[in-house]
Amino acid sequence: MKHFLKRIIPRPLWEFARTHRAWLIDFITNAGASVCRKRYRGFTVYYNRGNALIDRLRKEKYFEKVLCERIIGDLNRSENKVFLDIGANIGLITLSVLSNVPEARVYAFEPGPLQAGVFEKTIAENNLSNRVIFYRKALGESVGIAKFFVHDGADIAKDGFKNTGRGEGGHEISVSIETLDDWWKVAGKPPVAVVKIDTEGAELFVLREGKEFLATVKPILYLEIELSNLAAYPHTAVDIIRFLNSIGYGVSTLDGIAVSPENIDEFVKKHDTYRAISRTLS
Repeated sequence: MKHFLKRIIPRPLWEFARTHRAWLIDFITNAGASVCRKRYRGFTVYYNRGNALIDRLRKEKYFEKVLCERIIGDLNRSENKVFLDIGANIGLITLSVLSNVPEARVYAFEPGPLQAGVFEKTIAENNLSNRVIFYRKALGESVGIAKFFVHDGADIAKDGFKNTGRGEGGHEISVSIETLDDWWKVAGKPPVAVVKIDTEGAELFVLREGKEFLATVKPILYLEIELSNLAAYPHTAVDIIRFLNSIGYGVSTLDGIAVSPENIDEFVKKHDTYRAISRTLS
């Protein structure tokens, strides 16, 4: 059949179909659907049509490959295979962790209603409720209800506490919020080994209200420090590094180059994700 099709289909069209096979399968599978699905890292992942993170997968094949490999490596070296995903979005990093660390337990937070809805479908479809504890809420600097900016377009990766101007127009909604310390205590003080924080500029809000958790558990941290996000917040990249240093954490790029308050302004021009580890563990 394959050779027959190659004879009757024009060569340029055949080459397009061959090189875009995954995209064509997704297109056919999800034709006309507003909530779509695809296979990723051994799981079925749900997403909204036009999702920018899924568009990246058509080029990269492995979302945030270097970051995920570092997280997975740290979890595999730890006795406690517990991962905290703050700003989980549709769950791609959580799925990478579960695919490579079978015994991992994940606590995931995502307040965005569209992201949370499709992530919950992914958890249910793959029978992951015994491995993923999911919270439809934000972690931040207070407890209760907070304003949260959601974008009107399909690109929901940039939703956050503030409108950073990086996406299309949007509007504010109200979401549930609690602090990292409060969550940790209520959850029974789980022995978290690795934390990923990607909250579109609010990373310092999360860290400041997690001092007891960080001092006690000393997890390895991965966090985004993105200048275009921070422009909407009352703190800077320097403030984030100084805070981490003040609680005993050293910071580096993902490839291990040490970062300090003195040099972070140069690094953020090229890097947007960093690793922080307690100096008592390094």
